[in-house]
Formats: sequence, structure tokens, C-alpha cells
Amino acid sequence: MIPAFLQDLSLPVALSAYSANVDSYIQQSSNEKEHVVDLERGGVSCFVTATQGQAEDAAGKYFEVRNPNRKDFALLQIDHGIINTNITKCDCAVADNKELCFIEFKANATSSKTSSLRHNYKKAMRQLGATITYFTNGIRATGNELTSLRSIEAYVCFRHGFPRKSAAEMGYQTEFALQNNGCPLSFEPMKELI
Repeated sequence: MIPAFLQDLSLPVALSAYSANVDSYIQQSSNEKEHVVDLERGGVSCFVTATQGQAEDAAGKYFEVRNPNRKDFALLQIDHGIINTNITKCDCAVADNKELCFIEFKANATSSKTSSLRHNYKKAMRQLGATITYFTNGIRATGNELTSLRSIEAYVCFRHGFPRKSAAEMGYQTEFALQNNGCPLSFEPMKELI
């Protein structure tokens, strides 16, 4: 079932071209803190629980959602879930009644070579941009504008401690914003819900 705070997005209709069962790929939480991982087996994103995601979490391959006000929010499983076709897409999104934050995991990246880093950043940016476009176009087809319903953000999540080049990241952030109607791009593996 689609949580009440997401009903205005009309996701089953907006994303019907990609999945007939959008509601089965949404996990809800109101916990103060959640870790989201992209499971290495199965390739789907999920909250870390007692039965799944512990290995990825222990390896620092997680995205942290801080929720100090304990408001309702959801994890949308996009890759191998809502969009289960062979098209470019990001891994997941975190959404509440005000924000929609798209996340692409690059937690298995290990090379610090400039060419490898550039490849990972560029690929993640393509995946995030494509997914934002699918959501924007789908919601527009329902008669609404995504940006009038939610503020949109994008995140690239490398494993914790992975070397990053902050000067290059600023250039990627500018490039991404220019290509995606001002959407901010972050490389922090954490989102605090406000």
C-alpha cells in the first residue's frame, strides 16, 4: 500500500510504464535513524534489518537517514523494483511529504585512479538524472509537477572512507545542477529529514 504521505505523487499511475506493483517496492519507517544499503545479492536497496544488509552496513556501504523528528518517510526501491527494466536508473529514493531524494550507490568502487573516479561519478550522475526524468515525466502525465510537490535532491553514495576529490566534486555538482533544472547533488552518505 502506498503511504498516505506519498498519495499526492500518484506513483502507481505515474510509473505504470515501469511497474504494475509500485506499492510492493516501498518500505516505510519513522525511526530516528535508518541505514539504507544496496544488497550485493539481489541488487535491491533496503533498510538494514536483523535479516538483511548487515554485511553491507558493516563494510560502510550504507546511506544514513537521520530523522530526529521521527516523521514518516519511505524508501522507494527503484533498481530491481519500481523500474525493473534494462534502462539507466538509480538504486533508490527516500521520500517524505516534503522531499524526494534519489540515491545511487557506488559503494563497491575501490580504485582511486582519476579515470576510475571520473567514470563512477559520471555514471552515477547519468543514472540519477535519468531517474529524475522518469519520475518528472510520469508525474507530469498525471497533471502535476514533481517540483511543486517535493523538493528534489540527488546523492551519490560511495562506501564510507572512500577517497574523494572535493574540487572535482564541486564541478560535478555544478554540471549536474545545470543538466537537471537546478537539482542539488551531494556526495555525503547521509540525509537529515527536516
